[in-house]
Amino acid sequence: MQFKERAVAGVIKSDSAYLVFKHELADEIIQKALEQANKDIQEGLEIKTYEDKKRKGFRWCQIGSYIPIPCGGLHVKNTKEIGRLILKEKTIETGKQKLIIEVR
Repeated sequence: MQFKERAVAGVIKSDSAYLVFKHELADEIIQKALEQANKDIQEGLEIKTYEDKKRKGFRWCQIGSYIPIPCGGLHVKNTKEIGRLILKEKTIETGKQKLIIEVR
């Protein structure tokens, strides 16, 4: 499943993460994205990281067949290592939406 909105910022920690979007997302979109993420976690998708060929020190992360994204420190080899994701909090700050996701 593809989603049109892309996070403009984010941080990944061992038990949580947050994502910032330019606009407020509908609750239905957030729920569908979490459902898809948890489905992908259960399927055990392979996670590959690799160095950018042009930018020294810049790494990419590819999960299954999804398009590569900048590596945010996700250092597992398979999505089954992550755990279940739940939405902990959502806020609007200066017109942008921040979603806090917890790993259980």
